[in-house]
Amino acid sequence: MPAILLVLASCSGSKTVTSLTETEVAGMVNAKDFAFRAEQMLPSGGRTRILNEAYLFRVTPQEVVSDLPYMGRAYSATIGSSDGGMRFTSKNYTYQQTPGKKNSWNITIYPKDQSDVRECLLTVYSNGTADLLINSNNRQQIRYNGYIQANAKQ
Repeated sequence: MPAILLVLASCSGSKTVTSLTETEVAGMVNAKDFAFRAEQMLPSGGRTRILNEAYLFRVTPQEVVSDLPYMGRAYSATIGSSDGGMRFTSKNYTYQQTPGKKNSWNITIYPKDQSDVRECLLTVYSNGTADLLINSNNRQQIRYNGYIQANAKQ
């Protein structure tokens, strides 16, 4: 009987716990070299969606790459885009980092070469969990919850 309870307890939690130390998280944030993995999508005016696939928002010193899904209201159609996701690559962006509350970092990314995405607001906590809010010029804002991880080495 105790073995069954142990198995049930280990399977019931869906929240990811990262194994990063505060020093590792600080190193990735300061180096502008990490990937945010979205686990939940919180559209404006909609219900929370659990994301089962690996959707990433990658930050490197050279570029920001977003491959995230989107649900919400669009104010104008994007010409030439067929998928409707929050997908873009920016090679010309501003990265502003400020200390947040309780050992966290507030990161604001302004993609200068994107007409739809105005700003990306990322809050990274010392244990590696993170929240991302993307403000768009043509769509409702959307929020994602997840965690950061090291970028895959090429």
